[in-house]
Amino acid sequence: DPRLRRLARRLGRRRGTAADIHRAVGDYAWKLGLTRPSYQQIRLSVNDARMRQAARRATAQLLLEIELGARPITDLTRLLEE
Repeated sequence: DPRLRRLARRLGRRRGTAADIHRAVGDYAWKLGLTRPSYQQIRLSVNDARMRQAARRATAQLLLEIELGARPITDLTRLLEE
């Protein structure tokens, strides 16, 4: 269910263990009358959300350093090629 995936990703961007997030999403699923998602599904969603957040932060940091002249613009083109 997309509501459960959104909740797992949103909670995954915060601090907390995958087990804590699994319990919270499971409780929400129960309130909606849905089947609890597996721990594996939640863990993958949490890891994906955290990786995306880290990539966004790294990109923002790189753009700031380029703007301040601390890094060359070619570093941005290398990032975009990856």
